[in-house]
Amino acid sequence: MKAGSTAAGIIRGWLPSLRLITRLSSIYGTGVSEQPKAAVQRSRWIILTRCAIHILPIAVSTVLISLNLCNTYLGRTLPGAIIDPAINLALLQIAAKIHELLIVASVATVVLHYIRRQLVYGQGLPLGLLMGGFMFSGLGYFWSPELTGSLFARYALSSKIKILVILIFAGLFATLSGPASAVLLIPEEQPWNAGCSVYYLPATTGDLWPTVINSSNNMQQKLCSEIQLEHGLCAAGGYSSLWRSKDLIDMFRRPAYIPSSRRNLTTDLIFGPRGVDITNNFEMIRGLRYSGSLRGYACETAMVGTRIVDAMYHKQLLQDWSREVMSIGLNSRSNSPAESNYKYYRSLTATTSSRIPAVRVSCTPAQNMSSQSGQIELPILNEEGCSPSASRTTSVPRDWLNDSLLHQFRAFWNDKTADLGSTSGTIVVELPTDRDSELIAVVGCSVEARWADGSTITSDLRSYATSSNLNLHFHAPVSLGPIFKGPSTGLGQQSYSEFRPVLSNPTSTRISLSHDWLFDAATSNSSAPTDAGGWTADKFGNFLGNSSLFEDVLRSSGPSSIEIWNEDTPGLTNRTVALEWTLALIVTDALSRTGSELILDTTGPVSSWSIKEYDRVPDFQAELFRGGRALKRPENSNPMTEGKLEITIGGYSYQATSLTSYLAIALLALHMLVALSHIIFLFSSGESSSAWESFSELLVLAQNSRPAPIALRHTNAGIKWMRTYSRMARVYSVTPWDTMGESGQRSNVELMFDQDEEDDVGDANSKNTIQMPRVQWRKENTLVVLGNVKPNTMYGHPDDNNVRKRTSSTWATV
Repeated sequence: MKAGSTAAGIIRGWLPSLRLITRLSSIYGTGVSEQPKAAVQRSRWIILTRCAIHILPIAVSTVLISLNLCNTYLGRTLPGAIIDPAINLALLQIAAKIHELLIVASVATVVLHYIRRQLVYGQGLPLGLLMGGFMFSGLGYFWSPELTGSLFARYALSSKIKILVILIFAGLFATLSGPASAVLLIPEEQPWNAGCSVYYLPATTGDLWPTVINSSNNMQQKLCSEIQLEHGLCAAGGYSSLWRSKDLIDMFRRPAYIPSSRRNLTTDLIFGPRGVDITNNFEMIRGLRYSGSLRGYACETAMVGTRIVDAMYHKQLLQDWSREVMSIGLNSRSNSPAESNYKYYRSLTATTSSRIPAVRVSCTPAQNMSSQSGQIELPILNEEGCSPSASRTTSVPRDWLNDSLLHQFRAFWNDKTADLGSTSGTIVVELPTDRDSELIAVVGCSVEARWADGSTITSDLRSYATSSNLNLHFHAPVSLGPIFKGPSTGLGQQSYSEFRPVLSNPTSTRISLSHDWLFDAATSNSSAPTDAGGWTADKFGNFLGNSSLFEDVLRSSGPSSIEIWNEDTPGLTNRTVALEWTLALIVTDALSRTGSELILDTTGPVSSWSIKEYDRVPDFQAELFRGGRALKRPENSNPMTEGKLEITIGGYSYQATSLTSYLAIALLALHMLVALSHIIFLFSSGESSSAWESFSELLVLAQNSRPAPIALRHTNAGIKWMRTYSRMARVYSVTPWDTMGESGQRSNVELMFDQDEEDDVGDANSKNTIQMPRVQWRKENTLVVLGNVKPNTMYGHPDDNNVRKRTSSTWATV
């Protein structure tokens, strides 16, 4: 009994499955033979199910377009249970391929629908276009004999254009939908605009970017009288940082021979700008990075700096931005999903369009001159850029220095720039020589400094791969050198220079530099290292004199200073070029600090200094994230200069920022338009069909149709004549003669060629000939016809005046 009840329970449990199998067998034809079915149906429910092939790719495309147009930030990694980005990207590529297949299937449905309507209701189609619904996805079809031969068919030109346009667009969809889906579905690791704010500098543009710089108009004079080497506001505030800079020390000590020949751009990886990182001992600034090019690798030695004024605002605003980001909860309703993911950024950058310093220096080789009289050769800087050393020089008298030469290392600055071209000042370096000698060795250098439009960039440079907490006090941001606004600098040793875009910028202004601003900025009361390799801070020349650049010259015994200086030894640095680089770096660093004291409240100890006029608005987070004014505008009447900071984070995101993205969106939107138009057409007509949607079904239709002995004569072994593909074919609803009048008779459909229809194909009573078709009519006067009938055949019942009435849901069964 127990066993019987168990078996009954198993059977009852399997009954639903058995019913499902039975249902599927009736649908997919596991029975003995095919049952009659409708060729065209009038049912909106059936239309709705057949439109599913459009709805799914449309839904996916809508999501992808929305993600990219509305911008969605994901973070430093792709979300999901799988942490490995490579696996996630591979899964997204598979999803993009599936979306592509859905689009191709949707397009194929449209093409097959048009082909079916042309065969049934229209003028028919050439033989070469019958398989277009299955072959459009292969590019070879568009130059195949099938398509080419169909162009010779004799039917309306407008119909030819329509089918060709449909096939071409279908081919484009099949070819481009995959890449378009991948572009929009796979997120890119790209910059994301995470905030913006205006800040206010309590100074005029003339104070922040002066065109004449000297100690009399330098507001740093009070601050820099004694502590100018202890913080980064003073012109000499970077001396200690420059001295410790590995980039500057290695310039003189590592093999870095600079040949005079033109370098090969395809093999020389050293060609181009060189970055110099400077670490500061001033908490408000921390790190700086300059960008420069050396003569030999470029046409002249040049350096581009940054702005400490902007860097201090960057650091403070980045700190506040980070605190606001960390305060956002995972399910915060007041923030967008993208803002909630800001804390997972990969990189953090602040950018301000500003005016930045650019400097170029050109020096002559060492030259002899009389200790009492003589001429000094100084380079003339080309106003169009690229002024290689000694290409053009001018001579100035010895008393031009306004000082006596002492046969020891010294540096002289002179702001007399007449006859020297586009020059801000000159530097003459005296090399040590024998005091009893009547000759003195000097090197003449010309310096040009300008303010130019560019961008100051501050970056955290620290990845969250090692920490989940951001603290800019310990991981200091670095202010990077600029990005110029202007034309390309060109390529090649004889045309490339960091300074050329500055000269081509009409808004750049030349700066006049005085002797007291740079050379006398470091006073004798300032403390500085004096051990071996160190330097004293009483004069600018001590900085150069104690560097390895002059080590061999100062300790020479034997060859003269000029011979040592001008010697080009493979594996060693050219001293003249190294001097140009050092001078460019020192002047650029000093200019980068100009005006920085104007924005700080310097009362009290240095550790308590803060930025002036830095007052946050009540809704600081919303204003900062959404690009408003996160800081209050000062109410006083003092002159103000506005700066604008843009915060950018790195990570994976969906953004339509490139031409490729917009083209992909346009392609998917065009497919959505085509698919929606097809859905609307089906519902408006109320008719749909799934006949001949596969190659096998079309083959069966041709097999069950009468032969075409005229149109397709001699084609059983192949088609070689292109015009054969132009034979017009249509689908007819026919009833054989021998079944007329029988009860339960049904019409059939056949694929017939027009050329064969015009000929007599046999007798009705002959068993060996093809029977001519007749149109079936019903007693209720409802014509069952697909659209095409044999010419001169009466439609409907002879007594019925209503022709081609379509009230039945089934027009024809086959």
